Amino acid sequence: MVGACAVMPDLAIIGGEVVDFQGPMLRRSRASILVRGGRIVGITRDRFPAARETLIAAGMFILPGFVNAHCHAIHLLLRGLTDGLRYHQWLEQVMYRALPHYVAADARVAAELFSAEAIRSGITTIGDSTDFGNRAELVDATLAAFRKAGMRCVYFRNFSDAPPAPLSGNRESARAALAEIENLMSRWSRDPLRTIGPGINEPHFSTPQAFRKAVQLAEAHSVPLMAHVAETREDAVIDGENVIDWMMRHRILSPRLVLAHCVWLRDQDFRKIASAGAAVTWQPSTNAFLADGVMPIRSVLKAGIVVGLGTDDTNANDRVNMFSEMRTAALLTKIARRDSMAITPLELLRIATSGGAAALGLGATVGSIAIGKSADLVLIDAKALRPFSDLASALVYQAGGPEVDTVLINGRIVMRHRELLTLDEPALRARAQRAANGVLLRSGIAIDRKGRAP
Repeated sequence: MVGACAVMPDLAIIGGEVVDFQGPMLRRSRASILVRGGRIVGITRDRFPAARETLIAAGMFILPGFVNAHCHAIHLLLRGLTDGLRYHQWLEQVMYRALPHYVAADARVAAELFSAEAIRSGITTIGDSTDFGNRAELVDATLAAFRKAGMRCVYFRNFSDAPPAPLSGNRESARAALAEIENLMSRWSRDPLRTIGPGINEPHFSTPQAFRKAVQLAEAHSVPLMAHVAETREDAVIDGENVIDWMMRHRILSPRLVLAHCVWLRDQDFRKIASAGAAVTWQPSTNAFLADGVMPIRSVLKAGIVVGLGTDDTNANDRVNMFSEMRTAALLTKIARRDSMAITPLELLRIATSGGAAALGLGATVGSIAIGKSADLVLIDAKALRPFSDLASALVYQAGGPEVDTVLINGRIVMRHRELLTLDEPALRARAQRAANGVLLRSGIAIDRKGRAP
């Protein structure tokens, strides 16, 4: 705890109970949080510190904002088309059939509504991946949507220089893609809430030379690189070789690498990832939805790998809700291991906050409540959780999102008392429905009388 600041804070959050997930046990303390220039500049026991604005948090738990470490925001328009499909069927019959028919306005409304749902569930940072990075208009519209929402974002501009024939709609040369990624980095370099990084859809969709150049670009600019790895059993092998061994042989594993999914990796693979200093993101709902499998989280943690949690695809989940994701992660892990103690609520809370922040290279900025860090904060209505006996358990197993009362990102209040201040959600939902109808019509995806795509 520190006293009041020498310079008047912009905001004082008073009367709440600060919750800390960093140590071996959850800690709760009555304190006021002082914010200036978007950052936490003081945490004090002073009940009424001076500030230009005061936010009363009486009856609230104050948590660090959740970090949605891996997601695809613009897929939100394609909800309801995936149930009953396996991973590669989903890619061919839904994703790569519909996404080429998006226009910029579709990406914009989808990303704005995604942000609204994220904020409502306490998500303040996202790691978003674009599947059609060769569509500059979709990239620009998505980033503009996140800026309007006030959402903190690490945006992975994906590319594929060697996709399989059924998925060739987003093929582009590695040279052109990497040049455009550098251009995006330059254009958004002055925005403190935006980080641009390269992305690889899958190792199978890329030449090793292109993948290695993407890693070199990430290392040169000190940004993360996202890649989907071993989501299915088939994708754990490339040309008869284990995918992690393939990446090591081609000098691709790097501390800048963030590997999404990793469902079908072995203990020795996780040890190699740990030795390289790479991170992992866990998407339990999507992996369950598509029947991919369950990532062996205990093997990941035992190896000492930094791991974050992600809601992944908004049409193969179909929620943008970190409470839901934590609960699903816990239950799947318990049943997969036949062990009711397979993972604890406190572990999940850390993965959903500081773990995701560290995985995205933002560990010094977000993920916990500390002086010097960004004021990305979530106020939870304690009354909405009652009755409960253990707060960590209540947040993972009881909460669903409506308990989130107020959300701040970089010191800016983006939701107050459940009212979104940056977005008009009812209007977004109407626009999103019209946009979804248009995409389905243009792509020729028909909905039969049973309400699903053939």
